[in-house]
Amino acid sequence: MYLEHFGLKDFPFAITPGTEFFFASKAAQEAFNTLRVAVMMGEGFMKVTGEVGTGKSMLCRKLIGSLEPDRYAVAYILNPYLEPLGLFIELAAELGLERPADGQASQHQVVDALTKRVLELNQQGKRVVICLDEAQAMPIETLEALRLLTNLETEKHKLLQVIIFGQPELDEKLNHPSVRQLRQRITYQYQLKPLSSEEFDYYIYHRLAVAGYGRGKLFTTAALQRLERDSQRIPRLINILANKALLSAYGKGKRLVELEDVKTAAADTGSIAVQDSIFSPDKDMSLINQMLRDLEQRDSGRRSTAATDAEAGSSSSEPPFLTTAVPVPSRDELHDRRKPWLLSALGLAALLAVGGSAWWLGRGTQTPPPAAVASSEPAPQEAAPVRPEPSPAPVVAAAAAPEPASPPAKLDPVQSKLVDSLLRVAPPVPPPVKALPPEKTAAAQPADPAKPAQAKDDREQRAENAYRRARELFAQGQGD
Repeated sequence: MYLEHFGLKDFPFAITPGTEFFFASKAAQEAFNTLRVAVMMGEGFMKVTGEVGTGKSMLCRKLIGSLEPDRYAVAYILNPYLEPLGLFIELAAELGLERPADGQASQHQVVDALTKRVLELNQQGKRVVICLDEAQAMPIETLEALRLLTNLETEKHKLLQVIIFGQPELDEKLNHPSVRQLRQRITYQYQLKPLSSEEFDYYIYHRLAVAGYGRGKLFTTAALQRLERDSQRIPRLINILANKALLSAYGKGKRLVELEDVKTAAADTGSIAVQDSIFSPDKDMSLINQMLRDLEQRDSGRRSTAATDAEAGSSSSEPPFLTTAVPVPSRDELHDRRKPWLLSALGLAALLAVGGSAWWLGRGTQTPPPAAVASSEPAPQEAAPVRPEPSPAPVVAAAAAPEPASPPAKLDPVQSKLVDSLLRVAPPVPPPVKALPPEKTAAAQPADPAKPAQAKDDREQRAENAYRRARELFAQGQGD
């Protein structure tokens, strides 16, 4: 399936309890250490409980794998929902005895043969360890028969050691009055809990590393957060959702598992309460069918482009339907998409630059109103205009104030109004200046009387050029 697509050697999130994927979380490691020490000490009964999917079976197999075969003989009962006789027959078969024919052996005969086998193993220097998984399913009478079997002991140690693994319902069953003696014999017990929030990410990438993944990040941050929330950090639910999320990403040809893939996996898992499922009631499709549909669509796209790929001589070690079919725009295409916006911005900048230049050039042509230069004292008629520094506009007598310039006569009223809005932005009005007496005016005149007239002519010429340029711009705009 998706092993080659993601660069994996094994399925990282298989729900089978492979001991190579054992994650030493705080709870799992403490439980393992407790059982290992208890077995070495020769204790009789040990118990491990935990909610569904918290890793009891994984812990049981990890413990069995850690026991040395030359020192321990292990009997592993996967389904203990048996009557007492059936349990004894299964134990005898696990310890190397032949199964009796149906109905040809009584419980006494089976227990006698089982006792002889335990003593024989003890003489060989081996201890017998019985591991019962899913012990909450055992009938009460079977639990009591198992207690009687553990009465086999020497003067120094027990001949049988029993470890029972079960769900919290096992504690309720052990509280029954008929098995109170068995409850007293349980010397060590531990309760498994879900992973902590700090252990969740380590669990994900621990299993990926064991499966041979070495390409870096495989799940996005949003995907991990949603996976942690939906799985409640229970290992079995993590494995189920992560495996389905990988299938979803593989079906879409993606190399990274995203939030939508985890949502798809959660919606496909009935044991999880999904709050915002992406599936509507009238569109119910399992994740496997959705993945196959995605693969079929991509495979059809691959067949339609097979001839083009053959002509181009393209070769890839990976099946073509695993590649992403999303087109990436080139640099020229992106440049063409930006052209209209670029042209509009350039046009607006040019218009603002021309308007600003026309306003600046037209400042010199603005003449202060007569009231601004009126003097309370009578001024001689022959007084020359005085330009005090650093005033930008020349100061002239009230009698010699020129008329304000008017726009060209050929402009229509709308154009005239727009031109005036550009050119008749009056600068700050300078304070009124009194006309000087003749003797002071003569001293304030510049050496060359022709320069003020020349400066005035230059300003008028710039104003005329500004009017002409503005008229050309409006004419060009009407033509466009």
